[in-house]
Amino acid sequence: MDPAYAQLLDEVKRLREQNAKLERMVSLLTELVTLKHEREDPLEKEFSRMMKKHRKHFLKEKILQLIGQGKPLADVKYQAVDVYGYMSKPSFYRYVKELEEEGKIQRVQVNQTVILQPVPADMLTPSSPLSH
Repeated sequence: MDPAYAQLLDEVKRLREQNAKLERMVSLLTELVTLKHEREDPLEKEFSRMMKKHRKHFLKEKILQLIGQGKPLADVKYQAVDVYGYMSKPSFYRYVKELEEEGKIQRVQVNQTVILQPVPADMLTPSSPLSH
């Protein structure tokens, strides 16, 4: 037998063995991925369901945290939308409007800058229109 032909046969045999090993690896990885998706953590599913249900409240609380004692509207928007990616820009402005309507924050104009400030708790009384 020609030595070059024998070398090609050996190379083909080696490549077939390597291919069989790779196919077994792919099969095992596919099985692992399937098992992982089948065995979801029930606590994680419950947490995810609760987050979806209370997402709006959670995001409004995040806005209140970002405002702190008072920050420019543009800075709060930049952090909530652009830096942290908590929500979209339209959602941010919708939540700010809702927080204003709920009496939890107020806008204050300082020169050309709009500042968001939390409404002090003592200003919220049961008879106050801001408490609703």
